[in-house]
Formats: sequence, C-alpha cells, structure tokens
Amino acid sequence: MDEEVFAPAPLDLAIRLERARHRLVKELDRDLWKVDMTFASMRVLMVVVDARELVHASEVGRRMGLTRQAAAVVMKRLSDMGAVEVVDEGWARSVRVTPAGRDLLADCVRVTERTLAGFSWLQPVERRDLGRLLRKSEAGLEMLVAPW
Repeated sequence: MDEEVFAPAPLDLAIRLERARHRLVKELDRDLWKVDMTFASMRVLMVVVDARELVHASEVGRRMGLTRQAAAVVMKRLSDMGAVEVVDEGWARSVRVTPAGRDLLADCVRVTERTLAGFSWLQPVERRDLGRLLRKSEAGLEMLVAPW
C-alpha cells in the first residue's frame, strides 16, 4: 500500500520535491541533448516566446528566478543558435524570438514527450490537484521573501 498514514514533515517534503526536480531535469536534459539544448535553455526560450515582444535579460531572470547574468549567458547561446534576434536598444540589449526559435521550441517539446509522459500515470484530477498544491506552496514561499 502506497498511501501514507501520517503527513510528511516539511523537511521531508522539501527533500522529496528536490529529488523529484533533480530527476526530472536530468531526464529532460537527456532528451533535449538531441536538439543541442538543456531544460534551462528551453525555459529561457519559452519566456522569450511568451513575452511576444522584446525582452531583456533582467526580465527573463525575474520570470525564471535567475540572475540577469545567467539569463544573458543562455540568451547569448540562443542567439548563436539563431533562435533569438538581439536588438540593441541603446540602453540595453534585448531579444525576440525568430522563426527558427519557434521551430526549435517545437522540437524541444517533441523530444521531451517521452519524459513528460511519465506524468500520465496521474489521473487528470490528480494532476490538477498537484498543480494547485505546488502553486499554493510557491505562494507560501513567496510570502517569506523580503522585498528588495
């Protein structure tokens, strides 16, 4: 029987989440290697696509919880691959997605299907509930962060 009788302690939950995150990212990176990408670079590309306009490294960093410098490194790599176009706005260098970047993102989604199918063992209602619990946990953690 896989059901837990007692609620796990917060530290146990943190350890389980970290272990699951590590395993998931490792598998996604293995999949994405086929298209010369990593999960982190796929996520940056997703942020740029979702922005629908010019986006600066600091904004990408804010949306992903990265430093501006880390986001800029990934954006430079995406630029070298032709996935984003760099636009010099005078005060900053921003990027926007290219058609090749949209195609690359579609390839990323395609090659990660096998790993993401691992969530298919969850019923839709369980995935919904898990999503709600994760959002609630994130919101609780956000309240702990002191404003800059």
